Amino acid sequence: MYVVGYIKPSKFQKIIYVNMISVILSFILMFGNLMCLSSYYSSSLLMTWAIILKRNKIKKLGVSELNFWIHLSDLLAARILRYTDFDTLIYTCAPEFDFMEKAV
Repeated sequence: MYVVGYIKPSKFQKIIYVNMISVILSFILMFGNLMCLSSYYSSSLLMTWAIILKRNKIKKLGVSELNFWIHLSDLLAARILRYTDFDTLIYTCAPEFDFMEKAV
C-alpha cells in the first residue's frame, strides 16, 4: 500500500515498527528461539525499514548509480547463492567466457 501511495511513509514506518516489536516479543516468549530472528520475515522487515529510512537518498540516485548497486548485489548473490545470469557469468570469470584456444 505504501508503494502504490495509499498510505503515508510515516504510517507505514509505524506498521513496520509494530511488526518488528511483535517479532522481538515472540522471540522472547519462545524462550530465545533464534528462528524468529533469522527468518525471512524478520530480514524483510529489517530491509524494508532500512529502505524507508533511506528513501530520500534512494530517490536522488541516478540511473547509473542504481545500476551499479543492482550489479553489485547480483555479484554477491552469485558468490553466495550460486545465482547466475549473463552479467554475473562474465564478471566472475566463468570458463565459458574465457579466451578460446587456438586451433592447430
